[in-house]
Amino acid sequence: MIGVLLVALSVQLAPARDTAYLEGQRMVVQPMHLSFRVPPLWLGLPAQKGRDYLCANNPAGAVSDRIVTEPARFKSLQGPAGEWKTEFSAVIDSVLPFASLVAQLGGDPWNGHCGAMQMRVYTGENLSRLTADATPGLQAARRFFNPVTRTKSDSAGWQITRLSWEAFYYDYGGTAQVEFWSRPVNGRDVVFVFMFAGYEPNQFKDRADIIDSVREQH
Repeated sequence: MIGVLLVALSVQLAPARDTAYLEGQRMVVQPMHLSFRVPPLWLGLPAQKGRDYLCANNPAGAVSDRIVTEPARFKSLQGPAGEWKTEFSAVIDSVLPFASLVAQLGGDPWNGHCGAMQMRVYTGENLSRLTADATPGLQAARRFFNPVTRTKSDSAGWQITRLSWEAFYYDYGGTAQVEFWSRPVNGRDVVFVFMFAGYEPNQFKDRADIIDSVREQH
C-alpha cells in the first residue's frame, strides 16, 4: 500500500508536459502563454505573389502531416532516414532533450522529399545553456560532413547559435543550417530550432515572420 501511495505521489509531483496547439493561424504553447504565427503556406493557404520557392509553394500532405503537436506522434520523428533530415535530427537530438519537444512543423511533412524549412519548438529548464554551447551538435554534424561552422549572436532578447556545413549527396548538395533561437519565457526557456537546406530567401523571410510574431502573455 505504501509503495502504491509513493508512486501516486510521484506522479502528482511530476511536472506536466507543456503542450502546443493550433488556434487559427497561430501556434499556442501552454502553460507558457506563448504564441506565434504559422506561415500561411504551412497551413495550406495560397502562396503570396512573387514567391518563388519551388516545391515549398505546393506543400505535400495534409496540415496534420506538416504540423505535429501530439506527443504520441513524436517518436515517429526520431531517427529519420534520407538526406538532410538524418543530419538535422542527429545534431538537434545531441543538443536538446527529446522529451522537451512540444511541436514539429514545416513547409513539407518531416518524411517528405521537399527541401522546405522545418522548425521545432522545445520548452524546459536551462535549455538556453545547452544551445549556447551546442558543442555536441557540432560534433554530431562532423560525423557526416566537415568542416562545420558555429556562430553565435543575440537579437531582440533571443540567444542564437547557428551550425552550418556544406552537404553533398552523390550528384547535388548545398548548405545545411541549423539555428537554435532561445529565450526565457515566464521563468523557463523556449527554443525554436530552424532547419534550412540552402539559402532560399523565402525560408529566411518565413523565419523572420515567425520571430516577429511571437507574443507572450504574463
